[in-house]
Amino acid sequence: MSRKPESVYNDAIREALESAGAKCLKLHGSPFMKEGNPDIIGAWYGFIFVIETKLEGEEPKPKQSYELRAWERVDAITLTATRTVWQPYDVVEYIRTCITDKIWWHRHGSDNPLFPQPGEDEHMCIKVNNEGSNSSVGTSESRTVVSEGASISLN
Repeated sequence: MSRKPESVYNDAIREALESAGAKCLKLHGSPFMKEGNPDIIGAWYGFIFVIETKLEGEEPKPKQSYELRAWERVDAITLTATRTVWQPYDVVEYIRTCITDKIWWHRHGSDNPLFPQPGEDEHMCIKVNNEGSNSSVGTSESRTVVSEGASISLN
């Protein structure tokens, strides 16, 4: 039985990323899986990335686009890779570049409250509070990030 072209493309991307040092998980669709999940979920140097793969002329379905945006909201690197545009080594370089950019912003002052600012303690403790408080971002000694009913206190 021959494999579908999108599966061959998924495997080529996953193998290229893993040979560069990333850890990848290929999600196979089934009736028990949430509809719209990305095709590949991975991590590299502590950064999460998700990839939706498509064949030429295909676009992500609305639920797939929604899931990619949800991953972006939690600061994951996202990519819709179309076979005619993105060769597997291009995907590796794109993810590597995004990670490099995130590290640069982390070290050179990002306004992202999850990253310590220059002069702050690099070893912050993250505490999760599901009380849904509407606390705002506080001082560098105690900052709280609120997201859809859950807050994360950074001390």
